[in-house]
Amino acid sequence: MKKRTLEEWIAIYNKKTGDKFVHDKRYKLFYFPERGFCELRIDTEKEMVVAYQLCGDILFWRHVMEIFAQSLGYHICATYCICPILPYLRLIRCRIADREYTADGIRYYCVEKYTGQRLIASPSAIISRGGVQEYYITWTI
Repeated sequence: MKKRTLEEWIAIYNKKTGDKFVHDKRYKLFYFPERGFCELRIDTEKEMVVAYQLCGDILFWRHVMEIFAQSLGYHICATYCICPILPYLRLIRCRIADREYTADGIRYYCVEKYTGQRLIASPSAIISRGGVQEYYITWTI
């Protein structure tokens, strides 16, 4: 990926999501010029690593999350998706194994293409500023 400043990555985030990036102080902001940025936090109560806003190399940030989780002895990672869910699932190399219809929409049970890792994409009742239904994504490591 091309090296960019944090401001350039934020501009890309704003354009792609239709949202305006505002750093959430509950999260630590990580930034790499060639990889983008990601807000991460450790949820000690639920023993999981959570990513909030991110832009750039999503697979890289997923690995970063998993490294943090493993180093803490945790087995769960979670994130939010404010983009259309089906292209997002393809981007992170997941295939849909099953669907569940809920009051908020379709919950997708997925399998990562190369590792077989299982992932759940659950619809939230929230619609993003970009007009897309948000999803909660959770997976075990």
